[in-house]
Amino acid sequence: MRIDCHVHMVGNGFNGSGCRLMLRQTLRKLMARLMVRGLGFSASILEGNLDDAYLQRILEWRRASSLTHIVLLAQDWVRDRDGAPIESESALYIPNNFVLDIAQANPSVLPACSIHPARPDAIDELVKCHERGAVMMKCLPLHHRIDSREERFKPFWRKMAKLGMPLLAHTGGELSLPNNDPSLADPRILIPVLEAGVTVIAAHAGTSAHYFDRDYMAETAELLRRYPNLYVDNSGMNTPIRSRHFKRLLNPEFANRIIHGSDLPIAISPLWVRWRGFISHSDYMNCRAEQNPLQRDVLIKKALGFPDQSFTTLGSLLNSQLTKEKCH
Repeated sequence: MRIDCHVHMVGNGFNGSGCRLMLRQTLRKLMARLMVRGLGFSASILEGNLDDAYLQRILEWRRASSLTHIVLLAQDWVRDRDGAPIESESALYIPNNFVLDIAQANPSVLPACSIHPARPDAIDELVKCHERGAVMMKCLPLHHRIDSREERFKPFWRKMAKLGMPLLAHTGGELSLPNNDPSLADPRILIPVLEAGVTVIAAHAGTSAHYFDRDYMAETAELLRRYPNLYVDNSGMNTPIRSRHFKRLLNPEFANRIIHGSDLPIAISPLWVRWRGFISHSDYMNCRAEQNPLQRDVLIKKALGFPDQSFTTLGSLLNSQLTKEKCH
């Protein structure tokens, strides 16, 4: 299995999916228009059936790539302390059932649920998603306001460990979604999850999203030394700012713990790594000529020197978790 562990589902609910895309700020509207144009759509798709158009496009791209599977991510609401949705702080909502239905109809799609542990029914929802085939759970702590150190969340993490469901958690800065609590960018908040026995993938390896962000790569590296159940992904880094962190991510301190991810629909360009001198001109031209963004990301990562193992590690982890669950 050659897997992209980090592909966001995006939709506006035009087809009755229940998805919501909330673009209240002018900057986020502009970013959304640029994003859909980068996917080959006109900006008018934001007012049309974005759900189906985007889904068909990423399924086509997966078929035309060297990847065997993509992990498709749901997205929960930002929620208050009692678990009620805070729509004013949310920018995107993708229901778990919608992603699970997509995966049921498309074997190359591995579904990731998204559950805020403050939900009163969080554990029940986790079990339901697991029973329907969810392979992991995704959250963005600084956006969702999820502080995994809270004592009340411990039963949720223990249940995840028992079910053998990994956690894909955003670490480091964020530009695409509101930073509702920037202090939760620190990967060290995930220590209680790791100590509960959950396999954790620190998305973006704690890298900064812009020049004024704090860089948490040193903290991430220290956690990797302490916790064998921690991994990182290299998603969302083919961008002007985050691309600077590729050089350190290729160092031995992260070796064998990297999982491939694209972060689609975030733009994927070889320009930034070429500009930084991380890839040759011929590799740049080869990557630039690739029209399929999923495959373009694969080519860039290979040109940078990421090992083939980074594309297959997640498959091994998922198979290992399935074996443990059956034995248990």
